[in-house]
Amino acid sequence: MSLASPRPKTIGIRADHPISSRWRRYSQVVEGQEGAKIDMDNLERVSDEVDLRQLAIEAGQGDDFRVIVIEKGAEVGSHILSGAVIETRALDELLPAWREDESAPLVMKASSDSMKFLTARSAFPLPHPPQMNNKGNYIVSLSKVSRWLAEQAEALGVEIYAGFAGAKLLYSEDGQAVRGVITNDIGLDRAGRPKDSFEPGMEFHARTVLLAEGCHGSLSKMAIERFKLRDGKDPQTYGLGIKEVWRVKDDVYEPGKVLHTLGWPLQRDTYGGSWMYHLEDNLVSLGLVVGLDYPNPYLSPYQEFQRLKHHPLFSRVLEGGECLAYGARALNEGGYQSIPKLTFPGGALIGCSAGFLNVPKIKGTHTAMKSGMIAAEVAFEALVTNKSPAQETETPVELVDYQDKLDKSWVMKELKEVRNLRPSFHNPLGLYGGIIYSGIDSLFLKGRVPWTFHHKKEDHAHTKSIKEYKPIDYPPPDHKLSFDILTSVSRTGTNHAENQPNHLVIKPENLAAHLETNVSQFDGLLNKACPAGVYEYIDKKLVINSQNCIHCKTCSIKVPTQDITWTVPEGGGGPAYFTRLNTGAAACVWGTRAPGEHTGHTKPLEQPLSGQKTVMMALSLVLRLLEYLILLGLGALSSYYIAGYLRNKHQLNRYPGPFLAKFSRLWLGYTTRFGKRYQIIHQLHQKHGRLVRIAPNELSIADPDAIPIVLGHGTGTTKSQFYDAFVAIHRGLFNTRDRADHTRKRKIISSTFSQKSILEFEPYITDTLACFLRKIDLVASEPNTTPDDSKPLQDGWRIIDILPWFNYLAFDIIGDLAFGERFGMIERGADIAAVEKDGKVIYLPAIQILNERGEFSATQGSLPAGLRPYMKYIDPWFSRGAASVQNLTGIATNQVNLRLSQSGQSRRDLLARLQTGQDADGNPMSKDELIAEALTQLIAGSDTTSNSSCAILWWVVKHPEVHQRLLGELDEHLGSEEGVISYADCKDLAYLNACINETLRIHSTSSIGLPRILPETVAFKGHVLPKGLVCSVPTYEIHHDPEVWGDP
Repeated sequence: MSLASPRPKTIGIRADHPISSRWRRYSQVVEGQEGAKIDMDNLERVSDEVDLRQLAIEAGQGDDFRVIVIEKGAEVGSHILSGAVIETRALDELLPAWREDESAPLVMKASSDSMKFLTARSAFPLPHPPQMNNKGNYIVSLSKVSRWLAEQAEALGVEIYAGFAGAKLLYSEDGQAVRGVITNDIGLDRAGRPKDSFEPGMEFHARTVLLAEGCHGSLSKMAIERFKLRDGKDPQTYGLGIKEVWRVKDDVYEPGKVLHTLGWPLQRDTYGGSWMYHLEDNLVSLGLVVGLDYPNPYLSPYQEFQRLKHHPLFSRVLEGGECLAYGARALNEGGYQSIPKLTFPGGALIGCSAGFLNVPKIKGTHTAMKSGMIAAEVAFEALVTNKSPAQETETPVELVDYQDKLDKSWVMKELKEVRNLRPSFHNPLGLYGGIIYSGIDSLFLKGRVPWTFHHKKEDHAHTKSIKEYKPIDYPPPDHKLSFDILTSVSRTGTNHAENQPNHLVIKPENLAAHLETNVSQFDGLLNKACPAGVYEYIDKKLVINSQNCIHCKTCSIKVPTQDITWTVPEGGGGPAYFTRLNTGAAACVWGTRAPGEHTGHTKPLEQPLSGQKTVMMALSLVLRLLEYLILLGLGALSSYYIAGYLRNKHQLNRYPGPFLAKFSRLWLGYTTRFGKRYQIIHQLHQKHGRLVRIAPNELSIADPDAIPIVLGHGTGTTKSQFYDAFVAIHRGLFNTRDRADHTRKRKIISSTFSQKSILEFEPYITDTLACFLRKIDLVASEPNTTPDDSKPLQDGWRIIDILPWFNYLAFDIIGDLAFGERFGMIERGADIAAVEKDGKVIYLPAIQILNERGEFSATQGSLPAGLRPYMKYIDPWFSRGAASVQNLTGIATNQVNLRLSQSGQSRRDLLARLQTGQDADGNPMSKDELIAEALTQLIAGSDTTSNSSCAILWWVVKHPEVHQRLLGELDEHLGSEEGVISYADCKDLAYLNACINETLRIHSTSSIGLPRILPETVAFKGHVLPKGLVCSVPTYEIHHDPEVWGDP
């Protein structure tokens, strides 16, 4: 069972189609994907995985039973907004000892419970239905609970992959069963074309796939439609829950208080209600649910929620508080009669993917957990205990007993009992009729009636024309209690990768009809229905701001034309509720009152302080002091940056650029950290022109005439602090910033790279290339020669992922030149190299280490120098990057030590020439200098070579006319000679050189500008560039400048 990596570039090779004894045609074929083979795959739900792993371990199958959870959020809990009241019934069954776990984030018990009916200014108490009794329940941060459950699962051996979005179901060859999940491609631009960062999705193969995506999940929707799981069932109906988390003042904070309401601000033809829960640490969760079967096309759930907060019942709590987080999500409200068939060949629906929300309780966590636990027990029985012949194969398993066991559980009993409450609101009296029936059923009948009310049509079909309603005049926000929609979206932490394909899809052929219907009949309903401002109808045109999407699914449910398909964006994209909640909660910790402090809800201190209370008071005072010190430090830091901006000695304030870049290099570090630097700087130049400010003291100059000034020999420019981040064991020629040291190193090294010397290296390169070609031919003709690398297709074709092989080639070439022997990657067909670490030699993946090291060093170099040592405490990615620097240095150290230990070497390779080189005083390089330069060659000559080689091959085979013309030139000038082509034979081939040069233009080995410090003030095209200014010329921008290249 192996987890395959994503495949960035895949080239098909037909090995039985030779052109001559030395040439083979390489043609593009359909890209393939490898699969991770697992026993069970789960989308986003962890309670069942805990149960399943417990069962497997108890049965002695723990080592052989593989369970994976795929979570589309950046981390578990990031798509779950805080504030829920949960029953612990299922949790008690799953983890009976959870109350003894101090890390369990269930600490706030519900202390009071009430239901009220609202008018515009008043609140009237209602009889409290028994289903809504919250005695013994806990008010929790559901994101924290999810995170905690994930930790329990991982401790049991469950593999959780956050940031992986399941895009498609993987079917068996006959299409009759699900056999896994395919994650979405990443690194596509808005038009769906691969970018430099492109990686195809991964296949996760499993005998059982449990879909736990939440309400209206995209994969669940596929399974329901393909296997007709809703046949004979009511359509699902939905509600939109909109929620905020506030930090409130002590005098209005009532820990454990639970409040629910009906009525205002909604009209009687609209189902819905609100809640307010008082969590720990002065946090309050406030929300409104609006049934998406509302008929009025002018209604805006978001605006109704803003109005709600001005009701005296809520405003007295919120005034003087702070809104920390916002979010919205569709909810299943169909209940018992809308639950589809739960199983299909190869998998099942669990949790809200099936629709187990108890609407009167406004709770679904306990039912979702229990459904997952039952599914896990059935899956265990089917996959491990049952010794049928199918158990010994990879045949998908249908959990046939799941439906029956769930029907007999307390989940279905609970849902059946309340099945008539939600549909009872579909009556001529609307809200009032629903309240009357629900009260009678809840208090007296308790669902024991022979009838069942049905949901007769889908939510979008309830929407009426604008001819039947008047526009609603919503008041403007006061920015104290109510806010504009973009401010609220900013509190979700939502983020999507730049320039990715729109994940909200309307087929082009449907767009005209969509506009005609939605604008003329429904006044652009989604403009008001969407709680994130994603959709705008402007001058009868539809603008989709997909970057605002908070994944609530309302658009797909409510749009009258039913022509919007919600697809998953790149994994990890979307809201980050978990992060924002932690930020807010941290702020609340500093604001908590000292023990015994009188707030109006606690008794004043009347007795002498005990020793323990004295310590607590002292600790509280210390915390308060720390708070003031932190605030003082932040104030001083802000003053420092603002003062620097105001006095800006280099007079850069007039140059456009990102706002934050005027004050700190943090902006530049952030864009580099997430691999977006060259793209964002390109966009900035497109918007602002050739000079853009990208840091307080740095300009990006996208003008080819600036190259001689910034990078020209003899100009006196020096390297900036950016290069300090590339120093590992000793400064080398690339990263030294001292001019005298640079001159010394350059004298030693320059002869190594003369034309004569490079030609002397050619025999070593030729030998490695010959080894590479033999291996590729072997893999193409015998696909089982390496474990994961080739795969048979029809008609004699083989599919090979060529990028890893180019990586092996580049590493083996540079290893041979720099260290005297190849790493052996080509022969092994694997990324592995010896690393010296703590005096011992271990083996690690060198290519992976190199990639991580390059990204890390570039990011570190872009950050403020004083912040670099502390980034590992803020983001674990930096710790991994620092480890990669040490590991790569270990590779170079190990290879140099091996070479120096060998006497009598007669090779004239890179290392030999570096050893014999001398400076002006006749001194050779020290051992540390040799390692530093060998490391530089390893970096400069490996991934640059492999990426460029792969890009050349990719673009050539992508354009058949180029492919044919290039083959013609090669055949004409080189004939059918055997062996590797010599440089002399091909250096003058015009079309070959054109292909190489054009590819290097499109895919430059470094897309960012290399920064230099100006030694003197320079006049440049009407601009005065002052002494000490850091300048860079962005390679990507120059290579794509139409004024330089025309329209290539």
